[in-house]
Amino acid sequence: MMTALNSKKYDEVLKNGDIVLAADFVDMDAHFAEYIAYRELKDEEQSEFHKRILQGLLDSITHFGDGKSFETAFQVIEVHEEYVILRFMGLMPSKQSLSEKNGHSYDVMEVMNPKSNEKVTLYFNIDIEEKHLKDALK
Repeated sequence: MMTALNSKKYDEVLKNGDIVLAADFVDMDAHFAEYIAYRELKDEEQSEFHKRILQGLLDSITHFGDGKSFETAFQVIEVHEEYVILRFMGLMPSKQSLSEKNGHSYDVMEVMNPKSNEKVTLYFNIDIEEKHLKDALK
């Protein structure tokens, strides 16, 4: 899907994006790809639809915390969302570690802003992903 997007094969983007969204409607990469593809194909209604969904999904992660501490960690439902958030923030991951605090599970991401070379640590609450993994192993 992303290869097709980079190659400007927008019909292929939509075909693959629809398959992904049929299986996982909250996949932010698919909504982003379809937003761009529809925009380039001049279908403003569909482009705006996917843009609104994407923005809502991003907001659902960043609205209740800033990710700068365990207490204000970003809440994700799957680990892949961490990398999407970092990409939209323009940050590059350099190190990831797992941590537990007060009965919660976290991914602790050391990241760098390539424009300023500033290093930052961000926290992602991964309780939902951990629960799904534990349930799958039962």
